[in-house]
Amino acid sequence: MALDTQRIEEYAALLPRNLSCTDARERMLCVLEILQTCSDHEHPLTNRDIRGILRARFGDAGNTAENTIARDIKALKVCGALGLDIRVGPLGVSCESTRLGYQQVRMLLNAAQSSRTLSHKQASELQTALSTLVSCHQDESLIGEVLVEQRSIPSQQVLKNLDIISEALRTHKKISFTYHFTDFDGKLGRPLEGDPLEGSSDLRTTRVETPVALIYSGKFYYLESYSNPPWRHGRTVLRSRIDRMMNVEISDEKADNCDEVKQARKTAVKRIETSFDMIDGKTHTILLRATASSTNALFDSFGKLTYIDYTQAEEDSDRAALTCVNITASFAFYKWLAGFDGKVLLEEPKALSFAQYQQAWKNILRDKGIVNLQSDYREVREGYLEFLNNARAPYL
Repeated sequence: MALDTQRIEEYAALLPRNLSCTDARERMLCVLEILQTCSDHEHPLTNRDIRGILRARFGDAGNTAENTIARDIKALKVCGALGLDIRVGPLGVSCESTRLGYQQVRMLLNAAQSSRTLSHKQASELQTALSTLVSCHQDESLIGEVLVEQRSIPSQQVLKNLDIISEALRTHKKISFTYHFTDFDGKLGRPLEGDPLEGSSDLRTTRVETPVALIYSGKFYYLESYSNPPWRHGRTVLRSRIDRMMNVEISDEKADNCDEVKQARKTAVKRIETSFDMIDGKTHTILLRATASSTNALFDSFGKLTYIDYTQAEEDSDRAALTCVNITASFAFYKWLAGFDGKVLLEEPKALSFAQYQQAWKNILRDKGIVNLQSDYREVREGYLEFLNNARAPYL
């Protein structure tokens, strides 16, 4: 169907402002621009449509015979330049890119909209650039496909901090920074003070530490770093949220490369997998007895490789089975466990015979005897009961 006057003028307005059409070479490029911008294989343009858009955009300078436009299109099609698929059919001519098609642009656009590493401005600029790779019809169908929670997009300060820390990791340098907690108004308050050094009463606010690993989890970026002497509570390996780090700079000091740093780097992935909400703590190996209705939550929390021994399941309407996992005993794990109303329970290990046929459990229990396993169970159970008592105490 031929375009009406209004649509022709709308298409003409979509062409780049600096486009010119003063001779045959420029005219051919203008025809190509019209095809790329205003057509795709579901929305072909006739030679008459293209002629009308040229006249609407360039006036008398775009007054070209339809036969001339047909020759331009044939030349563009035969040439095969720019990775374009130009098709001529009964309904008209259309153009799409073969190097980056509509579905690929769609995936890239969704990735840009949901990216955790782009600011709002950067994401918007990238989306605008991507939209130029498809026709105006396809562009309209791409708008608003992905909705992103605004608070999940990192600030420019976070992105800057990430760049600085990445450079420090690459050049094997320490970083200096101050660490802040969020105040009641949602803004960062005063710097957090570290424990005083031995023989001194001064409280430290500037930290100079060796970066170990950058982590992204639960909408936030984290830095795992090594501090000797310890910053707080006698711990040398610390985890800090990057949006709470201020005044981040690369230090002149070389990064520590002691055995503890090497071990921290080696075990970073494993320790992240056992933590809940990035809360650090002592790692324990435990058994959980879970009902069938809670298995989705187990896989969501521990990953698809979690092995559940359903052969021990009971024959009732809500079957239960065992799983063996490594966890970080922290309030985050206790909060997770409390949310199941008894559908996921800590299981006291009686013997290691339960694991003899399960290779996945053998790997988890490689360095664990029954004594250590029972000790882990008691520690986690006592910590869980203390958590529950502390949670209910204000209401008694």
